[in-house]
Amino acid sequence: MFQNYALYPHMTVAENLGFGLRLRGHKQADIDQRVAAAAKTLELEARLTSRPAALSGGQRQRVALGRALVRDPKVFLLDEPLSNLDAKLRLSMRVEIARLHRQLKATMIYVTHDQIEAMTLGQRIVVLDGGVIQQIDTPMNLYEKPANLFVAGFVGSPAMNQLRGTLRHEHGWILAGAQGDIALGEPPQAAAWQPWRDREVVLGIRPEDLLPQGAGDAVLSAQLEVLEPVGNEIFLNLRYGAQALVSRVSPRALPEPGSAVPLGVATQRLHLFDAASGTRIGP
Repeated sequence: MFQNYALYPHMTVAENLGFGLRLRGHKQADIDQRVAAAAKTLELEARLTSRPAALSGGQRQRVALGRALVRDPKVFLLDEPLSNLDAKLRLSMRVEIARLHRQLKATMIYVTHDQIEAMTLGQRIVVLDGGVIQQIDTPMNLYEKPANLFVAGFVGSPAMNQLRGTLRHEHGWILAGAQGDIALGEPPQAAAWQPWRDREVVLGIRPEDLLPQGAGDAVLSAQLEVLEPVGNEIFLNLRYGAQALVSRVSPRALPEPGSAVPLGVATQRLHLFDAASGTRIGP
């Protein structure tokens, strides 16, 4: 197990790396060999005589990881290792850990509340709520096919838009809600919707699947409240009656806040959930 900055300040990097081996009675030659190998893997060879106070935050994290690495474990347990780092350092350490994982080919169990860390580092992700497993899947399957409303709302930033209403079929599927009807057409996944006809459901729409349209192609109209440009994309914060919505769009000319924005949905990427249980409906 490796924890943040679990280093002895009076010891050098080399002494910190070899401390666990000395406690286990390894011979000095074996310790020196393992420390040198770990330092090379972690690119710490030039800092072996330094003490922790002279290291950067990222270097301290690598030394902490190296203390586990020298023991040649079959499994690493990383318990929120990046939680105390600033945003830039978290990004660089994510890359470091991903590189080490590929290089070592060891099993790593990584505990985190940060969905970006989970999505970028995990090959299989276990999503828990209150200690109960909600879904075990690959990162993209969690995103594209969340098993329930908890997973749908947790995975993705901004979170999935969720609209509650009654599912009906009148010349195509519609969601009848407090603000009016939303036409859903006949998407391919609707084959599984028939048992929920005339029942209360929750419609899930990812922000990138809720996009401004021409008035004739819109299925709903929402009021634009706030624009959030972040460089390569813009988040539109909208109000649809009492419901807050978010749309993710590429940089473009957009209406002023306060304007009504006609919106369309990517019907083939809609998500539907049972309103009572929260479970996913369909594939």
